[in-house]
Amino acid sequence: MVYYLHGGRPGNESLSVGLASPIHGAVKSGAVRPIIFVWVNGGKVSHYNYQDSNGEDVFVKELIPYIDRTYRTVAHRGGRALQGFSQGGRGTTRIMFKYPQLFASAAPGGPGYAVEKLVYENDGVEQDTRLGENAPALDFGKGNDAFSRARDYAKQPFEPPLKVMVWVGNKGFNYEATLEYLGFLYGLGIRVERTVAPGVDHNPTAFYAARGVELLQFHDRHWRNID
Repeated sequence: MVYYLHGGRPGNESLSVGLASPIHGAVKSGAVRPIIFVWVNGGKVSHYNYQDSNGEDVFVKELIPYIDRTYRTVAHRGGRALQGFSQGGRGTTRIMFKYPQLFASAAPGGPGYAVEKLVYENDGVEQDTRLGENAPALDFGKGNDAFSRARDYAKQPFEPPLKVMVWVGNKGFNYEATLEYLGFLYGLGIRVERTVAPGVDHNPTAFYAARGVELLQFHDRHWRNID
């Protein structure tokens, strides 16, 4: 089972559902085993807890238990994977390092790590300077960012370790920041795979057309290794 965190913030929830077609094709061809795919609605500030919108808590504490109660899932770590793109790649990174006991594998895609670095350096406050000096300031609280949570995970790694693959197109605007973040993880001793789609911009559909089967196979091969 894969939980997919969409990109953007409110209004972008349905955009990633188009990935259903290549995912179905991969299953139908026998490239991967049958998969339950869940597209998660991230709330007002996609996949993060902020003020009265608890996107992270609703996903982890409400949605996952509901899915396990309602459908024929493998209701433990060995049967779950987490994946997301752009804003959802940021959310995937934060959540996978905070809750490694919930997932066998995780795959942040096209993540906005430049903004996560701003949050990290500003004690939990996100103010995307690319949007100008009047950009809204969102206070997530110190330690709630991809860098801090990776540091926390490295101090007390979960066993067996979470399997991580970062996926990105080398023409996407988050590509360079993704490489920098990978270097940060390597410096912490966190082992991470990467899949880069040459010539692909910030576009999950184009990435799936180029290398989506490899991404799905990454999850597929790790489900069978954890009880």
